[in-house]
Amino acid sequence: MVAYSYVTYENVDGSQNVFTFHFPFLAPEHIHVEVDKVPVSFTFLNKGVIQTASVPPQGSDVVVRRITPREESVVDFVDGALLREEPLDLLNIFYLYIVQETVDQAEMALEVSQGIDAKAQEALDKVNDAIEEALAAVDERLAPILEETLVVLTEIRATAAEVETTSDLLLELYETLKDSVTIATDSAERAEKALEEAEDLLNNTVSVTVVEDSDASYVLQMEFGETAITTPNLKSSSPAFESGTQMLFIQATAPTGWTKVITHNDKALRIVSSVGGISGGTVPFTTAFTLREISGSIGNTTLTVAQMPSHSHSYTAAGGSTCYPSQDGTSARPAGSNTGAAGGNGAHTHSLTGVSVDLGVQYVDAIIARKD
Repeated sequence: MVAYSYVTYENVDGSQNVFTFHFPFLAPEHIHVEVDKVPVSFTFLNKGVIQTASVPPQGSDVVVRRITPREESVVDFVDGALLREEPLDLLNIFYLYIVQETVDQAEMALEVSQGIDAKAQEALDKVNDAIEEALAAVDERLAPILEETLVVLTEIRATAAEVETTSDLLLELYETLKDSVTIATDSAERAEKALEEAEDLLNNTVSVTVVEDSDASYVLQMEFGETAITTPNLKSSSPAFESGTQMLFIQATAPTGWTKVITHNDKALRIVSSVGGISGGTVPFTTAFTLREISGSIGNTTLTVAQMPSHSHSYTAAGGSTCYPSQDGTSARPAGSNTGAAGGNGAHTHSLTGVSVDLGVQYVDAIIARKD
């Protein structure tokens, strides 16, 4: 059935925004456009064609509807006026449009009502089916449920007995807690009283006197108002190192409370049984212990006859008849003759090849620090 005052475009494709309608209207402002029941803006392309400002989404419903205002009549007749055809026709059209719109609204309401009735009947059928299924299930499950209920009741009865016993225990516990609260209250009162006494004591004038003894011990005499307290004899503790003590430290700087001594540098340590703290020597440690080459010469030495190697000399005989054989038995010489001497009887030296000795011993640098 075609409606008198509206046209519906269902499930639009998402590309259309120009829509036509077949029904007449008295004024352009009587035409309204809705997209999924939401009013949207539009413009007239001609009398029966409108264009929405934006393209309705795909799947939406577009309704072009005429709504004629009913607050007042479009024609107002006055006494003595001539009845002309045009105003009468306009008035008839006005009421016709209102009737058409009313009929359309009634039919729409009827369709909605029918839809609701159908849905209600469908829901009622589902409810009836569910009731029947539930009744059938109850018939099947009722017996075991009753048995389980009996078991539960038995357990409840037993639990009730346990609860009664527990109640008695809780009552005893309550009495015990009540006694504990009483004791705690008394303790709190005593603590409060002690606190008040302490506050009174602190509010009084406090005097502390330190009395030192000759053996580096001392006592504290304290007065709190009228109360006097003397501590036992307290022994003062001596420092671990006396001021001025010097020690070795294998580290870059002196520790806290010590001052680095820079009097000695590049020296070795010597352990002595006599008085310590005395330094000596002239050669620095790294100068003495380094790579050294030994060089020099041997002193002059004059050889004795016994030190000379055995040797002979040639000579010419001077005449005579008495000869003695030579030492090697090959020649003879006159008795009492000597060979010529060889050699200058001078001193000589021996060269000494240099030898390198590496005295670069390994070492660890330490510093001397004095206790402040």
